[in-house]
Amino acid sequence: MLRKEMIVGVSIILVVGVAIGFVFTVHRNHNDNETLSLQMKAVSNFCSFTHYRESCHKTLSSVNSTDPKEFISKAILAAEEAVKKFFNYSDSLIVQVKNNNLTKMALNDCKDMMDYAVDSLQASYSDVGGSELRNINEHKNDLRTWLSAVISYQQSCLDGFEHDNNMKETMQKGIIDAHELTGNALTIATKLSDILSKFGIQLNNTSSDRLYSVEKNVYPSWFSAKDRHLLARIDNSNLKPNVVVAKDGIQNHRCSLSYCSKKIQYSTCDLYQGWNL
Repeated sequence: MLRKEMIVGVSIILVVGVAIGFVFTVHRNHNDNETLSLQMKAVSNFCSFTHYRESCHKTLSSVNSTDPKEFISKAILAAEEAVKKFFNYSDSLIVQVKNNNLTKMALNDCKDMMDYAVDSLQASYSDVGGSELRNINEHKNDLRTWLSAVISYQQSCLDGFEHDNNMKETMQKGIIDAHELTGNALTIATKLSDILSKFGIQLNNTSSDRLYSVEKNVYPSWFSAKDRHLLARIDNSNLKPNVVVAKDGIQNHRCSLSYCSKKIQYSTCDLYQGWNL
């Protein structure tokens, strides 16, 4: 009788244990599915604005987070990796054209261009990493400038093969990934406010031509982490601007043209109106 009761008791314990395990597994799977759903929605929010959506989804799907800042960083990092890969590809082709000096020179120029492109992408990546998400709008113009420069470097690379159509076609195929991923990163930087609004995030509005005041030993919020580290190495307590341009007329000059006409000869200048001065 006692043995029978023990068997019944053990059976009940086993049944309860299995039930608890089942409930825990279902709950965990539910949480995992919910997180995955949010991550996929975040990917969709970013990629819906890009021109190369397949490349975008392939890149951002690997982000194990729902933090928008992680997606921005990943888009830039993916472009950097693709540019480095194209650099190595260009280097490998030099051996094949050792008897063609023009093409060899163009390939070396490409390598230089990709070096510059990597520098711009690394600056972009550092800028995103060193800023808070709510203030990232203040860095948008820098990101657009750097990423636009990367696309220009890529195009300049291809322009060097006008004399060799076969090699130009080879290079065009080799640069596809770098071109698409950089284009996606630039689109994300340009449409940042629209993208983040889908997450319910409102960025701090900034004016591209407002005058920033800087207290002694205090850096303005638009300074990147990289710039802060560089300036921290020197004594900047006595640094003063050479000239300050403000359209309201309260500073030295109302526009850059006014200053340029007085200080620079044999140069063409224009009014300061926007981010691409």
